[in-house]
Amino acid sequence: MAQDTAGTAAAIAAKQDADERYKRLAADLQAVQSDNEALHAKIAALEQVIQTLRDTQAHAADNSGIQDQLKHLAETIQEVDKKRLADKDAISEEIHKSMAAILKSDAGAPAPAHPSGSKPVAIADNPTQSDKGGYSYTIKDGDTLGEIVKAYNKDYKSKGVKTISLRQAMEANPNVDWARLKVGQKIVIPRPDGG
Repeated sequence: MAQDTAGTAAAIAAKQDADERYKRLAADLQAVQSDNEALHAKIAALEQVIQTLRDTQAHAADNSGIQDQLKHLAETIQEVDKKRLADKDAISEEIHKSMAAILKSDAGAPAPAHPSGSKPVAIADNPTQSDKGGYSYTIKDGDTLGEIVKAYNKDYKSKGVKTISLRQAMEANPNVDWARLKVGQKIVIPRPDGG
């Protein structure tokens, strides 16, 4: 009887082991089937994308008229660019002619006293009063703000008046581009007393 019990126990253990393997195999099979369905869905989506690309390519081949229009547009742009360059050259030539005429007319004029570019600024004995609370100064060739302020400060010191700073001069002329002063341009030199 002990043998029957041992055999029955072995049979039961074998059956449980077989059941466990069956359950694992069933789960593995279910996972494989699920993965297979997902792959089928991806393949179907890729087939749709491929078909869309084929349709687009066929449509692009039918749009050769658009390609011709784009080519014509590119040629037109190149023509406009050539005309723009020709206009630029013509304007440049006209400027050179004007400059040559100005230089020719100035050939008889006396040379500047300070050709180095660091000439002293001349201040009139009676500087012109400006409506902005200072003196009006007309830019001459080679002038810089530093030289102008230095000359006015020298004049102010000689009269026993306090001096002005570059900043005060700049603030008195908020619309002036100090890097590009033009001959004949008028600026305001503030009074040391501010009024």
